Amino acid sequence: MKKPLTILSYIFLWLAGLSLSSAAAQAPYTPQPGSVERKAIMDALRAGLEAFPHSADPDFAYRRQDVGVPADLPVRFVVHHLKVKEGWAWAEVDVKDYCCATLYALLRREERGWAVQGMVNPLYVVCPDPDRGDPVVQQFIYEKFAEKFPLLPRDIFPDVPADLSPILKNINEGLVRNGLVVDGSLVFFVRYFKRKGDWAWLKVQPRNAEGTLITEELEGLVHLEDGRWILKAAVPCCGECEEDPDCAAGRYPKKVMRLFPKAPKEIFPSP
Repeated sequence: MKKPLTILSYIFLWLAGLSLSSAAAQAPYTPQPGSVERKAIMDALRAGLEAFPHSADPDFAYRRQDVGVPADLPVRFVVHHLKVKEGWAWAEVDVKDYCCATLYALLRREERGWAVQGMVNPLYVVCPDPDRGDPVVQQFIYEKFAEKFPLLPRDIFPDVPADLSPILKNINEGLVRNGLVVDGSLVFFVRYFKRKGDWAWLKVQPRNAEGTLITEELEGLVHLEDGRWILKAAVPCCGECEEDPDCAAGRYPKKVMRLFPKAPKEIFPSP
């Protein structure tokens, strides 16, 4: 026969349930499209953009003048990432119909509503030389914001896989070795990365640390060989892509699957 629960047991169960519900409440979440909260965050982001980059965070610098958005352009956002936690929000968006305005922003819920605390254009922001820092642009930006706002919950940022940096460093070295870049001082804005075992698929925007030179987007399959990551296949660019039926039709990853059947299918981007 089971013993009845004592009052102390009930207290322990209640405390355990309270702890679990508290942990769940503290997890970052994404406001749903069309919700009042999401609209308020996007409106605050749009308002902050009106003064960008003149009111840009002083911890960030630019060597170009075209890092903002033309004043006469209707601003509509394509949201790639939005997380909210403990009154903070982190947004990563593109301005629709404008090529050069990828924006990252930190917002804080204040008495009057949401307000931008800092905004940065990751395509053009000045980054440390990769020989002295991480080659991943996002990693630099996240660390800068976390340093300035020590109470900021770090889990509102997207994860940056630890194995991404050595892969990009190997790619950088390969580009230098083959004479495709002059000095090797490239950093990478990462648009897609997925790894399984010794294979990975990535899509990155190589650029110099000063943000004054952006090269063509690099997308392709890399493989770990003798301790180094080697670019095995890259999606052709521009005219070369138009001449390849698979590339022109957006099926190039499937072509690479056929060429490298050992590469795990789950690392490839969805059509």
